[in-house]
Amino acid sequence: MKTAAFLMVVVGIVVLRLKSNRNNVCKTFEDYYSNRDENPNCYYNPDHELEVPEIVMRYGYPIEEHNVTTSDGYILTVFRIPHGIHTKTTSKKPVFLQHGLAINSGSFLITGRKSLGFMLADAGYDVWLGNFRGSKYSNNHVYLDNQSEAFWNFSIQENGLYDLPAQINFVSNVTKQKIAYLGYSMGTTAAYIYLSTYPDEKKIDMLIGLAPAIYFHDVDFIEFFSKIWVVVAAPIQFITNGKMYPRMGTMFKYLCLPYPIQMELCQLFDMLIMGFSYAENDPVT
Repeated sequence: MKTAAFLMVVVGIVVLRLKSNRNNVCKTFEDYYSNRDENPNCYYNPDHELEVPEIVMRYGYPIEEHNVTTSDGYILTVFRIPHGIHTKTTSKKPVFLQHGLAINSGSFLITGRKSLGFMLADAGYDVWLGNFRGSKYSNNHVYLDNQSEAFWNFSIQENGLYDLPAQINFVSNVTKQKIAYLGYSMGTTAAYIYLSTYPDEKKIDMLIGLAPAIYFHDVDFIEFFSKIWVVVAAPIQFITNGKMYPRMGTMFKYLCLPYPIQMELCQLFDMLIMGFSYAENDPVT
């Protein structure tokens, strides 16, 4: 035990003495493993550290912020970009964008003016950005403390059964139009749950799935993890108190991004889940 503790202290000292890179975006994955502050292929993108309203206003777009309460008491934040920067009115239908696992609606806005949210707004669409419970912008409840285990006792099932109906109904009531739904990863999973549970809902007339997540039997890491879950569930629960969303974001920010030597290990862990294909992953995002 003493030897292990000593090694942990040594590793900690070494990591702290490493040069922490400010540049947070690179053009290739290999560039991340270098000294990013001296690499011409890397740069600093402030959007990765700004709030959604700050990002939107930084590029000159209008922004609205709405609170929506689900039937089981979670308070969700829905952002709206009603039109582009060159128009004052919305000319096309509402588009609802829903993020994936462990991220938030800002993921649709972090690549500058070529971000999907801005491109849709400039094309004349009424852009709505949803946020699942537990994410950065949907971290409150009518009566539950967001530090309690009860607050975090939910799964993707609740995202589809409660979060999407509340958000979609709100957008429908405001716009009085059919909605085009665009989900990414877990955002598609929740959509399939929502639409299969409420087949008579007619508020969505178009569903676009980016990296749709339905079956996981081909993901070896998840299959392996499911087999050992009985063993690891208790320590994971103890460490996170069930708060997977904020913990995962914090881990990446402080354990992966600052130090190039750690980026490759973090990338390896990510690809164990997402698949070993650099061609299908965007290093910029």
